Amino acid sequence: MDNHLEEKSRTRIKKEATELQHIGEKLTGLNHDQLTAMDMPFELKEAVTALRSITSNQARRRQIQYIGALMRKIDVEPILQALSLIDAGLSLRRKTESEIGQWAERLAAGDDAPFDVIMENHPQADRQKLRHLIRNARKAIDTPQAAKALKTLTGYIRDLGRI
Repeated sequence: MDNHLEEKSRTRIKKEATELQHIGEKLTGLNHDQLTAMDMPFELKEAVTALRSITSNQARRRQIQYIGALMRKIDVEPILQALSLIDAGLSLRRKTESEIGQWAERLAAGDDAPFDVIMENHPQADRQKLRHLIRNARKAIDTPQAAKALKTLTGYIRDLGRI
């Protein structure tokens, strides 16, 4: 009886397969740098790259099914995390000065998505200090101290990347 509870229904299996195919389709919308930065098997990267050049609807459908089949064999969690970073507008590679500045500006403007990513990628960061710097930058908006508060926040985020 316990064995029956662990088995997935055919409907659930098909639904999961369809979800993986949708994730595979999302991967085709990434540029080359984003795709190469992701942690995935070479065969899957090739299949996604090949899908970009296929124009026939039936051939495209078969290729998407193939990508879904490849994804069923791997752990898709790292791919999902990378896609969520990209959806949040964050890069997978090391941050440049302008990108760090953009993160700081987004944090100061009230967007908390970069905060979550920073804390996830840098668990050694002082959460309280970062929140304090964000709060100061938000309070200083449209005041003469805004530039200094934003510069302080940017410097802290930059230093985290060096640790």
